[in-house]
Amino acid sequence: MKFLLRYPLSAIFLSLSAISYPLFFTACTRQPPPLTVFYAAAFEPALHELLPRAEMSLGRAITSETGGSGNLLRKVTELGRDCDLMLITDGAYFQSRGAGRFAWRLEFASDELVLAVGSRAPRTDEAERNWAPVLLDPAVRLGRADEKISPAGVRALRMVKKREQAGAAGLEARLRGPSVPVVDDVGTLAARLKAGDLDYAFLYRTTCLMQDIRFIRLEADPEAAIYALSIPDNAPHPEAAVALVRSLLTAGRGVWEEKGFTLLRPRFYGDRSLYGSFRDWADYGGPF
Repeated sequence: MKFLLRYPLSAIFLSLSAISYPLFFTACTRQPPPLTVFYAAAFEPALHELLPRAEMSLGRAITSETGGSGNLLRKVTELGRDCDLMLITDGAYFQSRGAGRFAWRLEFASDELVLAVGSRAPRTDEAERNWAPVLLDPAVRLGRADEKISPAGVRALRMVKKREQAGAAGLEARLRGPSVPVVDDVGTLAARLKAGDLDYAFLYRTTCLMQDIRFIRLEADPEAAIYALSIPDNAPHPEAAVALVRSLLTAGRGVWEEKGFTLLRPRFYGDRSLYGSFRDWADYGGPF
């Protein structure tokens, strides 16, 4: 018994090719999984522009989350969240609060703490000359970042202690008082200052510049901030994360400077065996 073909074999082969070609094309063009970046709110002005650029140059999607440095670290150390790259405003946190999930840090920029002035702040001319007595006034609305979460909060308390030792008695108690709202990060403080909900708060200079917030520079020995990044030991895509770091700090250098950041020559702290990926463009600073 013979079976008759209604269509020539050539047509059948063409039909099969037409079916298989989209499947082959889809498999060949499948996009790599996205990179996950956690970064402190202070970096928002630069990374808002740089991360989309990095997506284009690396050909890879990037998802990001921002917040206080302490909260970001807890997402990795306590909540078990995947993270490919983390940028925080105090590199020491990687060791002191990283729960052994980080083996190195790369310091790359500096900033300074300033006294930010709200849109409705009173006594601004007085504060320019001598800010401590103005902040001691209970009618002045202060705000601060939570020192348990944000390095800016730690630096603010350190600054008022220094000023209190110079004669401004009661300044730390005032800043820690029940009438002073405590927020998670500098981004929230900036928003409340601009809205007129707060009169004064300690912020980073770069945050004030980019948010168009008036600020008062502190005494000759300001509270400096050294910014750093790291890749967790269990990062899902460590090699791609290294490429992202290079993109952000080399190709993106001009953006950082435009946004007011003071870039440093990158300096790597960690075991020398981990330094190789950064050797050609970062100095070795020593052990982690």
